[in-house]
Amino acid sequence: MKIPAMSRKYVFFVLLACVCLWLFCAIFHPFEPREPEYQGKKLSDWGMQINQGVFFDSPGSEANYEQSKIAISAIRHIGTNALPVAVRLCGSKDSWAKIRLAEWIERYSDDHFPKHFPIQIVPVWDRLAAGANIIWALGPAANPAIPSLIQLLQSKDPWIAQNAGTALLGTSTNAIPPLLELLNSPKSEVRLRAAFVLADFCRIQKLAVFGSPKIVAGSDDFRSKVRAAVPVLLQGLENQKLDAVTRIRVIYALGLIGEDAAAVVPAIVRHIQIETNNVIILSDYIRALGNFGTDAKPAVPLLIQIIQSRAEQRYLSLPQAAALITLQNIDPETAKPFMERWKANSANGPSDKDK
Repeated sequence: MKIPAMSRKYVFFVLLACVCLWLFCAIFHPFEPREPEYQGKKLSDWGMQINQGVFFDSPGSEANYEQSKIAISAIRHIGTNALPVAVRLCGSKDSWAKIRLAEWIERYSDDHFPKHFPIQIVPVWDRLAAGANIIWALGPAANPAIPSLIQLLQSKDPWIAQNAGTALLGTSTNAIPPLLELLNSPKSEVRLRAAFVLADFCRIQKLAVFGSPKIVAGSDDFRSKVRAAVPVLLQGLENQKLDAVTRIRVIYALGLIGEDAAAVVPAIVRHIQIETNNVIILSDYIRALGNFGTDAKPAVPLLIQIIQSRAEQRYLSLPQAAALITLQNIDPETAKPFMERWKANSANGPSDKDK
């Protein structure tokens, strides 16, 4: 039996309308709860206005500082009502349709559309950063979001996971117990992520004067807890398939924690001896040793060898400079003649081999 032409048209337009509605919902999420506002601006817009450097008192310029300060005050005015939106932003992930539309607009907007095209797609990394900024602005008041952020830290999406780690650092040390639990996760990448965040808690953070969650991590009790991350990091370091970026993060994290020198220092020394291709990576490895102070004395012969590798040159290479500074932290007396020799060479002008 033939379907009448009018019925076919009706079915076609219904299907077309359904597809358009699906695309609209996939891209713009119209059924999400309405965001809190302050002074006519949405919470996410306030979050995107913050330069995260302001939490460390170094946003880059006075204009950035003032803009961020206003945004942080606005978020604090909204208060804990901001948390559901902050968590949602921290879990931002673009749909296939949204990614394709963003690419299409970017490709054709310059030539075919007005300068201010009415459809604006906010990049996913901006939304992720906004979520973390809101958490940081709220500080300890954001503690109720910790369980959700711990879940996001275990996400398969590396961007979401890394941003969740950043956001956790803005809450308080109440995030440490659940992070310690994640050190026992069956997934190696989750164990490493938890260890990285725990290590970051070891930083003494210089934060903005208008009030942010200051993390003071110098107590013995704190150190005894965070050192539980060391075996996880050392185990990760032994993974032959570990990519270079993650390996750098592991060694940096071990340096931040600065515990269990008897096991950690030889491991870092071994990687310094292996790394010959990239002077920046090599310098980072060397600097990590300096955090262990006198406990890193077994590394002194290697540091001297690096310093003397180009003794005739007027200027120190990056690895040489890192080795000299690290040697000063570990053994100032041994470093003293090398420092004096370098200052003398610099004052006397370039040698013949420098010309």
